[in-house]
Amino acid sequence: MSENTLDALANAVDSEMVPPKRRKKIIAIIVAAVLVLGSGVATVVGVTQYNAETARLCEVALSTASDALEVKQVSLSAADSALEAIESNELPGGGTSAVFADRPAVKAAAATDTAPAVEARPSGAELITAVVEAQTVLVQATVADECEDRNQAIAITVASAAATAAAVSLDEAVDALLDDFANFQTEESARLAAEKKAAEEAAAA
Repeated sequence: MSENTLDALANAVDSEMVPPKRRKKIIAIIVAAVLVLGSGVATVVGVTQYNAETARLCEVALSTASDALEVKQVSLSAADSALEAIESNELPGGGTSAVFADRPAVKAAAATDTAPAVEARPSGAELITAVVEAQTVLVQATVADECEDRNQAIAITVASAAATAAAVSLDEAVDALLDDFANFQTEESARLAAEKKAAEEAAAA
């Protein structure tokens, strides 16, 4: 209700045509109407703002979900490639290595007068299992692609964080696997070279 309308109503109430008692009743009605209209406008504005903020939260949540799903696919693809790579027995410099999955674990050992310290190392099978298990967890990490209210926005954000964390865990397992596989190939190349040298020396003796 505009100020001009209120002034017009006030003038009408102040008119000599309206009896004093009647004026008080009309003024009370006008005040009540103004309060109701004002409350209605505030409610509409509040609901509009709330809905706009909900839409914004959903937009942010869905954007986060999209990023999480992209990270998920990249991590899963990298894991597949790693698991395929460690199945190869061909060494970079030529020759055939042992099976990586059969690579034994190594227990940590302190340095001695005749030998350096040895760091603990998981077996090839353990490293492969770690990747497969992390891969399974990530595959099961789902994120909704629709958002209509704030509860869904929260749920999507939480699910996105969980999927991203699972992807990070998988990436770490893949890195550990590939690092050890590279060391394994280096060791296997050295072993084959030593065996070849020993065989040549034996033949020449």
